[in-house]
Amino acid sequence: GNPSPSLGPPDLVAPPTEPLLITYHPIPSHPIPLDPVLMAPPAMHQFAALASISLVWASEPACALPSHRSDPRLLSALSVEASEWPGDLLGALEDNPAGSFAAVVEPAVSAITVTYQSCSGQTYDESLKDATVDGYKRVPELEVDPEDGGVHARVFADDTAKKVIVAFRGACLSDAYPQCQMDKCFLQRLGAMGNMSSLTYSTNTSCDAFTNSFNYVEQAQSVVAKAQAQLKGYSMLLVGHSLGGALSIVVASQQPGTLKALTVAPTPFQYMLKKDLSLSVDEVSKFSSGDLVALGDPYDLGINAHFVPDARNGATTCVLQGAQEPPICDEDFLESIPTNKTLAIRSLQCKGMAHDWDRYRNILVQRTKEGQPFYAYQCK
Repeated sequence: GNPSPSLGPPDLVAPPTEPLLITYHPIPSHPIPLDPVLMAPPAMHQFAALASISLVWASEPACALPSHRSDPRLLSALSVEASEWPGDLLGALEDNPAGSFAAVVEPAVSAITVTYQSCSGQTYDESLKDATVDGYKRVPELEVDPEDGGVHARVFADDTAKKVIVAFRGACLSDAYPQCQMDKCFLQRLGAMGNMSSLTYSTNTSCDAFTNSFNYVEQAQSVVAKAQAQLKGYSMLLVGHSLGGALSIVVASQQPGTLKALTVAPTPFQYMLKKDLSLSVDEVSKFSSGDLVALGDPYDLGINAHFVPDARNGATTCVLQGAQEPPICDEDFLESIPTNKTLAIRSLQCKGMAHDWDRYRNILVQRTKEGQPFYAYQCK
């Protein structure tokens, strides 16, 4: 048929005299992101809007054919991979050095997405059970996915660059699954939303049934220890969203200089540090916080901090700047929550919407037309 003019110069509208090679570059090139798992547009009619397309004459020399490896951002990422990956996590959020956003942040987001979609429970997608992160292979013998409840994790390895990403899944919150009931009971135990925890994570079963199964930190440590034993000499990054982010930070905190954690809106983890690891406030204050990063939406992080003031002590918090907020979110939520019960309940709805992973996964990988990270962060 007639190629769309948007795919190339006007002279391509007429049928070409020689066959064309069409090369798809899976590199987000502007604020509308590709799917971070499949790195593909959701529908072919959106191909021109979401992808970078090169049309070249088949008669050109093979060396002239375009490749995603010729993209300057990817070339920069390769240089990052050759150095001490994952490097400076705070710098990677700004793509400093160039290529670190592609080498660290994008794979982290993809790993979290794959973990949600490939683990059993309410977010499981049969068609993506074997999905992986671009450039990495799955290591199934190191993964855990207990249907009855506990820690869920996926492991991704790049054998060429000797890198490994361990992703812990966030909490499952549907009462239709025993594992979700256990997660909610565990979050109540943590006091993940302070005095609103029982309401926020209410379940239709008794939490007494899970009392002896709350060794989540021990389970997460076991996953990492086995990965380190099998993948000796690999640099490791722990990632996760929500409860998965909290477990990543807690485990990484115990191996400073060896492990780093890049997390999204982690559940408050002070209870785990105190009860599971017997750490004092002073010991937590001495963490290498630049290697333990918690990034997220201002309402998601801010509302959580109102209910749990020490929510992220020991880590560096990076607040996302300028993203469109859910309509229910109001600036008053960050000022008046403690004294207004009605506002407190509405704020939980705001937090729930801001916290949603499907929202985060699209925001976090957006780029400007120039290829830079679209959003900035305020970190402290």
